[in-house]
Amino acid sequence: LIIIVNDLFLFFLSYEIAISINQKEVFYPNFEQALMLVWIPILGVSILYVAGVYNSIVRYINFEGIYVLLKGLCVIVLVDLLALLFLKNTHPLYLSINENLVMQTWIIGWLFTLLLIVGSRFTAHAYFLDDIVESRVMIYGAGSAGIQLASALKHSSEMRPISFIDSN
Repeated sequence: LIIIVNDLFLFFLSYEIAISINQKEVFYPNFEQALMLVWIPILGVSILYVAGVYNSIVRYINFEGIYVLLKGLCVIVLVDLLALLFLKNTHPLYLSINENLVMQTWIIGWLFTLLLIVGSRFTAHAYFLDDIVESRVMIYGAGSAGIQLASALKHSSEMRPISFIDSN
């Protein structure tokens, strides 16, 4: 649920930024414009939900999860592009800004969406990732070879020597 709310906010924010960039001033939508722009995040989150993006756990996300996310975002782009081309008089971007800037705004909005949503996944993954994933090992032999192995393992992030075992 937190990821869905985050994505809704990031979709809306990316198109806010895109419109602001094209108008060369901060875009403050009035209530009607905000209602027109809100369908983009709802459509985006719905498509990502159907694509299965929200089935993965962010802590364990890998490049396959990012690939599914990118596929979902590409489907959103195609649906929004078709809406932009065929519903030009009712599309939120067309009604919110100058019609000459619609395609530029749409492309910038999509790029910001891609950057913000994929970036949020990588940020969450890095935040929730366990810093040290190491195995504790016991070294058999307390002689010079065991000591040499222990000193080499001290520089390893994968294994940590915890004790020596010797027959003496």
